[in-house]
Amino acid sequence: MRILTNVDVNSITTKRPLNFLWLELTQKCNLTCQHCYVSSGPSLPLHSKMTHTDWLAAIDEAADLGCEAIQFIGGEPMLYPKLDELIERSRARSFSLIEVFTNGTAVNDKRATFFAKFGVKVACSFYSADSKTHDTVTGKTGSFDLTLGGLRNLARHSVPVRIGFIEMPENEGHFGDARSLLASIGIDAVRHDGSRALGRGEAIAMQSTSSSKFDGLCGQCSKGRLCVTYSGKISPCPMSREFPVGDFFEGGLTATLTNEPLGLFQDEMDAETFSGMDCNPKAGTPCGPVGDVPCMVCGPGNCHPDFACGPDGVPGKCLPGLCIP
Repeated sequence: MRILTNVDVNSITTKRPLNFLWLELTQKCNLTCQHCYVSSGPSLPLHSKMTHTDWLAAIDEAADLGCEAIQFIGGEPMLYPKLDELIERSRARSFSLIEVFTNGTAVNDKRATFFAKFGVKVACSFYSADSKTHDTVTGKTGSFDLTLGGLRNLARHSVPVRIGFIEMPENEGHFGDARSLLASIGIDAVRHDGSRALGRGEAIAMQSTSSSKFDGLCGQCSKGRLCVTYSGKISPCPMSREFPVGDFFEGGLTATLTNEPLGLFQDEMDAETFSGMDCNPKAGTPCGPVGDVPCMVCGPGNCHPDFACGPDGVPGKCLPGLCIP
């Protein structure tokens, strides 16, 4: 665990909301994408410390805490054999947003029908309209056809889909054609992003000149959000696993939201984010045209997670009007 320093422990807020929860069901994946932030792959185990009963308990605890949005991630979450049961529990507990982040290769007609029935949304990465380029990024021949087939199944059943186009040297300049291809099958929600220097992505991501240990993070980690990993460790978000702030087996989500490590993380990130700036929403001086959402020069990762980035502006920078540089 990386230690946080230079923060005022007495300033930690102890009543924190939980609005969004990631459940990282497995580290196993059928692909070996070059930029994978968690270095997933086929050779990794499907299960870890978290059992199916534990995942159900996490969903129930989050619902009891008032959380209304949940996303199932991996690895590849569709490899988890009881994903449908987790989705059914989430729907029974009245989550307003249930989303699966998948590579799309296993989305057959039956699964798309299930997603439509239970109001599940899908997030998926896509790398190029050129099959060879896409397969080079994923490390698996034929993944382009499988992913595109899965996306067509989802579109046919009117399952809401959003796409993340991750640009790296292999697919540089491919965004326009990829977006056009996706639009042709009825998918218009396509966001552009760059690879982050995490996991396997560290070898290909453009390195920042900053020496911040928060490089690669968006600056909004833990703001009403938590991630439970397959090992039971709880982090502020999937990208910030180097900063565990709790353990599902030692107090769960409730303890994480009230205990010291999460407050330390929030305070140090905020201190670094707003260092040298004239605005700080926490201090009562909001930034940007969207009120108390900080511009943060769009934060350590150069983009607020709720904002679209990319070729409509400059990759890795925020769109005009959404953040004040």
